[in-house]
Amino acid sequence: MRTIHRAFLLAAFTFVFCGVPTVLAGTHHLIRFIRPGQLSGYALETMQFSPDGSILAVATTDGVVSFISPASGEKVGSHKHAPFSISFSKDGTRLLMIGRRSTELLDMQVGIPVDIVDSKRNDTGVIGISLNLKDGKLLISKIRSGSPAEKSGSISVGDELVAVAPGKAGDYRKVVGFSVNDTLEALRGRPGEYVRLKTVPKGTIEDNEVLIRRAALRTTAAGSEIVPFEESTVNDNVAWCISDGSQAFYGAKDGVMASSFRLEEIANNRGSHAISPDNKQCAFLGRRLKPNDKEFAIEIVDIGTRERIAFIRNIESRNAGTLGPVSAFWGFHYSPDGKYLLVGTWSGIQVVSIEEGKEIHQIDTSEEAKRFAKAGEKLTKSGRIAEFSLSSQNLLAVGIGSSVRLFDFGTGKYLHTLPKRDEDDKVITGIEFSPEGKWLAYYNNDRLHLVDVEEFNPKPKEEDQAAATDEIPSTLESAAP
Repeated sequence: MRTIHRAFLLAAFTFVFCGVPTVLAGTHHLIRFIRPGQLSGYALETMQFSPDGSILAVATTDGVVSFISPASGEKVGSHKHAPFSISFSKDGTRLLMIGRRSTELLDMQVGIPVDIVDSKRNDTGVIGISLNLKDGKLLISKIRSGSPAEKSGSISVGDELVAVAPGKAGDYRKVVGFSVNDTLEALRGRPGEYVRLKTVPKGTIEDNEVLIRRAALRTTAAGSEIVPFEESTVNDNVAWCISDGSQAFYGAKDGVMASSFRLEEIANNRGSHAISPDNKQCAFLGRRLKPNDKEFAIEIVDIGTRERIAFIRNIESRNAGTLGPVSAFWGFHYSPDGKYLLVGTWSGIQVVSIEEGKEIHQIDTSEEAKRFAKAGEKLTKSGRIAEFSLSSQNLLAVGIGSSVRLFDFGTGKYLHTLPKRDEDDKVITGIEFSPEGKWLAYYNNDRLHLVDVEEFNPKPKEEDQAAATDEIPSTLESAAP
C-alpha cells in the first residue's frame, strides 16, 4: 500500500492540513478528505479499526477506502471501492467490503483483492412442492422426495393451499385467487428460513397449519439436488447487508455467506442493527409490524442457527420534551461485554439489559437537550445526539451536534468535551473506538479526527463539570459491566 506522507514530531498534536502538519499540544490528528480544487470534501460511508487498532479503514463517498495509521495520523494506503459495510477478519489480514454494486475481499498484506469462493452463493430455498390451478383452487400436485414438505408429514398431494406466512410469527397472506407464479413468488425464501403454510386437506373443509424450514436447492453438473439446511458455524468476524429483503452476513476471512434470514416482527428497512462482540448474535431495532406498528422493538437473532433468541418491546424514542415512539434513534450498539444494548435517542442513551429484556437506565448525555425539554421547545439539530461509541475501558464518547463529549459509562458521569476547530460545525456522522480503547475516531463533514484518549487522560473542566452536575445521573450501578 502506498504511503502518502511521513509523520514527524514526537508526542505531537498533529493536524494534517492538505499534507502539511501543524503542531499543537497533545495527540489529536486531523485528516481531511477534500475534493481536489474544491472547498468541500467527501462524507463518510463507514469506518472500522483493525483488531489490533493499528489501522483505521475509512470508506468515503468518493468510492475510496483509505487506510489511516492512528499512531502517525497519516494515510498509509487506499483501495478503490465503495462499501457501505466493512469488516476486518479476526487476524486483521483481510478486509471484507460490501458495496451496492460489488463485494470485495482485500488481502491487507499485499493490498489486492482475493477471489471469494462460495459454493452456496447461488443456493435457493425450497420446500419441495409443485402447484396446479384447478377450478379456482391452488392444489398441491407433487411433493419432491426428501424435501422439507415430505419430511413434515403434514402435506399431501391434492391438498389446497390457501395462505402463506413468513417465519414463525408473520401474518398469513391469503393466496386464494392467486396464479401459480404469484404463489410461488410468495413462497420464495432463503435456505434455513421458516415459512408457514395453511392448507385444506383433500376431502375436508378444516384448515391445517404447517411450519416448514426451507432446505437448499443446489445445482450441480449432474443436475439439481435438495440439501438439508445446516446451521452455520460462525468462527470469524462478519459483515452485514440486506439482500433480497433478508438480513445477510458474510465471513470477513473468506467472504462466504455465513447466514441469512428474515425478521419476523419488526421492519428494519433502515438497517439499524448491532453485531455482538463475539459475532454470534445480531440485534435489530425497528418498528413492530403488527399489532402495534407505532411501537419500536428489538429482535435478537443467533446468526448461526438463524433462531430468534430475544424480543424486547417498548423501546422508546425520545425527543426533547416528548416520550413515546417517534422516529429518532441515533446509534445502536452492544456493550463490550455483550450484556447490554445501547440505544441513542435525541436526549440521551438508553441502556437495555438483554437478560432482563427491558431498559434499565437512561444516560442523559446532553444538558442542552434537557434545557430545551424543560423549556418545552423543540430540540435543534445542532443539539441532538448524532452518534456514540463505547470503549472496552467503559469510556463513552457521544457526538452531540458537532461536539464530542466523554462520559464514564459505569457511573454515567460527564468527563470532558473534546476541543474542536471553528470549522467543525457539522453534525458528527461517525464515531468509533479502537478495540483496545486507546484511540477514538470521529468524522465531521469531510474531516476525520483521531484522538489518543489514553494519553489525553480526560479531566473535566470546572465550569463544564458544574454545568453538568445537575444534568447527568450520578450512578449507573445496574448497568456497570
